[in-house]
Amino acid sequence: MILLNDDALLISRHDWTPVGSLRSMAHGEQISKEQAAALLGVSPRTLLRYAEAGYVRKRSNPITSRVHYYRSDILRFKRLRERDVPTEQLAS
Repeated sequence: MILLNDDALLISRHDWTPVGSLRSMAHGEQISKEQAAALLGVSPRTLLRYAEAGYVRKRSNPITSRVHYYRSDILRFKRLRERDVPTEQLAS
C-alpha cells in the first residue's frame, strides 16, 4: 500500500521508505543532464541544444538551478534518431 505524507511524498506502508513524489510521478521520471547525455551518447552541451530546439523537455529546479530531463522524452528522442526520422518530425 502506498500512502501520501504531509510533504506530498509517496511512501510505502510496508517499510515507510520514500517511493517518489507526486510531481515526479505525474510528469515522469526525471534524470540528470549527465545521465540524459549518456543515454543519447552526446555531450551535455549538445543535449542543451536539443532542448532549446524543442526535441526534449528540460526542467530547472528553481532552488538549486539544477537541470533535469524527462527520461521518457530522452528515450523517445533516441528511438526516433535511431530510425532516422526527419528533423522536422522530431520536435512534435
